[in-house]
Amino acid sequence: MSGRFPLTSSDSGEIFWSSEEHRGIMPIDEFHIPKNLKRTLRQDRFQVSIDCCFEDVARNFSGRTETWISPQIVELYSKLHRQGFAHSFEVWQDGTELIGDYFGLVIGGYFVGISQFNEVRDAGKIAFMHCMHVLRTHSFAMHDVQAFTPHLEQFGCFKMSKEDFRKQLLAAVASSAKFDWFAHQIPRPTSEAVLKLKQGETTSKRTTATADA
Repeated sequence: MSGRFPLTSSDSGEIFWSSEEHRGIMPIDEFHIPKNLKRTLRQDRFQVSIDCCFEDVARNFSGRTETWISPQIVELYSKLHRQGFAHSFEVWQDGTELIGDYFGLVIGGYFVGISQFNEVRDAGKIAFMHCMHVLRTHSFAMHDVQAFTPHLEQFGCFKMSKEDFRKQLLAAVASSAKFDWFAHQIPRPTSEAVLKLKQGETTSKRTTATADA
């Protein structure tokens, strides 16, 4: 298991495999929630759900002007969803309008984020925070965001070397994390589903991984 992920060429549409030299990892137990996002969560302006409309979400990604998610990729992830491996965290406005999403793959205690979108400010971030809540409260071992970015760094994301990533990936896949993905399809207020997250401090694990990167 190498941790490579599929991408689509914008020119030919051909699917190829990619792998980052340093992987972006989001600490599950210790991460930062920006104050303005906490305020948005408390206001209950949006609702969240899980796997309410995965295939619609995937097609939404593929229909965008600039996207690596081709119809072939949509079919691939839709099949993985039907097999229980791919899942989406949806964000709604007024309970009916889909305005954001974060989706990824699960194997054992390992979750890898695939893509994210938002039609309204902060909707994608709320989907991401909902995912973090689920991973934290159900004993997941690793949240892989693939590429480290300054945007993700504000939440606590750090770089991990390819060698360390492969070791921890194998351990995470072998670990057990149980969650009923299909019991949360009805949208719920963000304060009920997401705001249970608690802001933590940087761990020695994060410091060590950063130093090794």
